[in-house]
Amino acid sequence: MLLRPHSRIPMLKLLAVVMLWAIGLVLLVLDYSWPFRGDFSYAQFWLGILFCMIPALFLILDNDFSRRSKVFVLFTWGITLYLLKVLRSPNFLNFQDEILHFQTLKLIYESGTLAINPTIFKVSMYYPGLELLAVSLKSITNLSLFHTAILSIGLIHSLLPIFIFFFFERITSIRVAALGAFIYSGSASYATFLSYFSYGTLGMFLVAFLAFLILKKSYKANSTLFVSCLVLLTLPTLVITHHFSSYMFLLFLIVLVFVQFYKNAIQKESIDRKSYLNLALVTATFIFGWLIYVATISINYLGGILTDRIMKILKFSIFEGQRELFWKFL
Repeated sequence: MLLRPHSRIPMLKLLAVVMLWAIGLVLLVLDYSWPFRGDFSYAQFWLGILFCMIPALFLILDNDFSRRSKVFVLFTWGITLYLLKVLRSPNFLNFQDEILHFQTLKLIYESGTLAINPTIFKVSMYYPGLELLAVSLKSITNLSLFHTAILSIGLIHSLLPIFIFFFFERITSIRVAALGAFIYSGSASYATFLSYFSYGTLGMFLVAFLAFLILKKSYKANSTLFVSCLVLLTLPTLVITHHFSSYMFLLFLIVLVFVQFYKNAIQKESIDRKSYLNLALVTATFIFGWLIYVATISINYLGGILTDRIMKILKFSIFEGQRELFWKFL
């Protein structure tokens, strides 16, 4: 039993919070099933979220429940948040990034090769990690491409808080780590962007997984070889999945290198100076090798985005430009 209390009283508490969570799910499902009723629909939606959030938070903070139970709660909470996206659009993908990546997935599956020609988002053909995962899942489950896409992102979305928890657990207590992962799941990025069928979703998951492996390797010397093999397998997967996520992981490693240097040079602690540095060099080799020899098109793509963001920051901050509010486009 995943949620295993230690006495009769915790069992009663468990039944109460599970019932409350179930009521919240029913409220959410009915809210999306019924026609939109204005403020009443909004009230029912947030009441359903509250009925799910309170039990999850209670189980995470309650010391009567084990580490395994808290992991299960985080996974179930991730599924609950992902359910909102599925309920909103149960039969098709309706966000721009998802449609672009679904076209890439469809072309790869139908042609059986990576030599494809997407009509709009050509960068995706050079970062096919997500699509390769979805094709592999389809071959195993024999589901449709749409349901394979929903399943793959649902698993990634629900597992992400768990690896955030594992990461925090290495530097703090189980209870604080679970709370930190739960707070992270409340971010707008996790609830929205990281529920899309997009390469950024898988990229963020791989970054969290790699960060957990690095800390695990640092704290457990007896698992160094196995963890090192996992890192060397996951690292190229990240590089061919999402450009920006791989750059952020490299930046994370550079920060660790400086932390190591500080501890060795300033605090005179005995720490292996080359461990993070070697991994950072390997990561940079993978990234720039893929960028130069395969995904050259992403240089102009990312350069254009960066230039556009800088110009907008200058426009709004220095030249006092006015930004159109999003609801004016609805």
